Amino acid sequence: MKENFKLGFILLIYCAFFAGILAYVNMITKPVIDQRKAKEEEVTRNNLMNITPAESTQTAKPTVTSKNPKANTMEKKTAAADPSFTYYVAYDANGDIKGYSFLAARKGYSSIVKTMVSLDKDLKISTIKVIDQNETPGLGTGCVAKDFPDRFKHKGYDELKVDKDGGTIPAMTGATITTRAITNSLRDGIGVIQKDIKSNQPASAPQGGKK
Repeated sequence: MKENFKLGFILLIYCAFFAGILAYVNMITKPVIDQRKAKEEEVTRNNLMNITPAESTQTAKPTVTSKNPKANTMEKKTAAADPSFTYYVAYDANGDIKGYSFLAARKGYSSIVKTMVSLDKDLKISTIKVIDQNETPGLGTGCVAKDFPDRFKHKGYDELKVDKDGGTIPAMTGATITTRAITNSLRDGIGVIQKDIKSNQPASAPQGGKK
């Protein structure tokens, strides 16, 4: 019994030691990973919006409050319920609004599906790109297929509903839940931006180059 206690105590010391090392490594690497991820998202966003060196983007924080401020778990988060939601406004070389962009996220079948969205100045979808997902191979993973974004092109807020729900967005075969999650996340984000614009946001075009 005494020997077992001794071995258990030694094992506990080892576990605590290695857990401490892992926590330290995570503390050191997390800022670098977050910075790299933010840069990748910026590049993706600018590519989707075709931002040129003469054009610029500005971050906008919606003033519209959530109807469900308690929906703060990742499984429930949508653009409308996430207080950290931001979007981006693109301006052309003359300072006129070119379009908008935002990151949509919603629980799919087996993961949170994150989608970068590009809108024209009338809030119609120009294109989308799923940048993070872990859906069912061969089914939900079809959301990263080259032709998947085509079903959303030129669609606005009122048109974003899956065909299985009476809308016009074709659901992927065997992956209705994934398609519905993406569609609803896009609708949520556009809805927030719509309301924010009506409340006289965002501010006027920034001065200078791209931010």
